[in-house]
Amino acid sequence: MSELSLNNRTALHKKSEDVEKDEDISKILQAMHKVVRTSEIPALGLAAPQIGSSKRIIIVKVGSLFKTIINPVITKRKLGMVKSKEGCLSYPGLFKTIKRYKMVYVEGFDENWKPLRLKHRGMDSYVIQHEVDHLNGITIG
Repeated sequence: MSELSLNNRTALHKKSEDVEKDEDISKILQAMHKVVRTSEIPALGLAAPQIGSSKRIIIVKVGSLFKTIINPVITKRKLGMVKSKEGCLSYPGLFKTIKRYKMVYVEGFDENWKPLRLKHRGMDSYVIQHEVDHLNGITIG
């Protein structure tokens, strides 16, 4: 595996692969948590492609919410759309206005493979949508 860092953009514009249950992703998770904790720019979220991994993993860190989601799938989008001004750790200094759903339902797994079924609205919802976009090769840059 190539070096996992925010400067490694090799996976940024490709669709990510599902994580297999028996796959060792500990180094990916460690690298992602390190970026979220130590980034000079406050990180509200991070997707594995942002550090060069093509795996479907996101971290969401908004307010008191700090969650790792493996193989996230947005299953419902509700309450209409709003414009959200967004930045991205992969494109420092770039901000774009993006239309996002006000509420999303997302399913996936936590770091111990416990199934997750989450419902988020507002900023949490926007961050989840932004990070899932990364998993599908979509960026603001």
